[in-house]
Amino acid sequence: MTLKCFIALENINTEEDLLEIAEKIWSLGDIDSIAQQLDTTAFNAFVMMNIIGHWKGDGWSGIIEGYDFLPFIENVLKVHQLDDLTIHYKKLIELFPIDPFSNKVKELFCDHHNFLINPRFKSQQKNDYFKLLEIDFEVRKTLSKQYHELLVLLDDESEQLWSYDAPNEAGWGIVIDYIRKNVR
Repeated sequence: MTLKCFIALENINTEEDLLEIAEKIWSLGDIDSIAQQLDTTAFNAFVMMNIIGHWKGDGWSGIIEGYDFLPFIENVLKVHQLDDLTIHYKKLIELFPIDPFSNKVKELFCDHHNFLINPRFKSQQKNDYFKLLEIDFEVRKTLSKQYHELLVLLDDESEQLWSYDAPNEAGWGIVIDYIRKNVR
């Protein structure tokens, strides 16, 4: 399915227009189902809408906690030519001691994320998470410090692009322009 399938309006100009498109796409199912049904351009626009929307609500920590979009974010940031965000997001993801995109971690991502948020966090999981508990406390503190520094950096960079007082439709312009360019 292409973007054109979801656009009832001739002109996409506002956050409300994007919300209407996103609601139609969400009606297709969960993120995995959506990824299978949309063409690349439509999926990239959808993910970017959600990245910005989640950021406006809870910053990058909210994006990370939402998990579902994590495997797609790096590519979408690249597509939208957000090079600094791409670099810093990739560095943040690389801090996770266990691949955060594996199916095992997906089910217990909250524990894995809490490991980085707070070095004193103790997981009760018996599977792969025992590996987390074997990591030296000083290493954990360093990872946690780097994680928080990267979150601040990502939020500061995003503030310039997507805050409600940002130019270009309060930050939504990046998606609006992308859709206008790619809808035929």
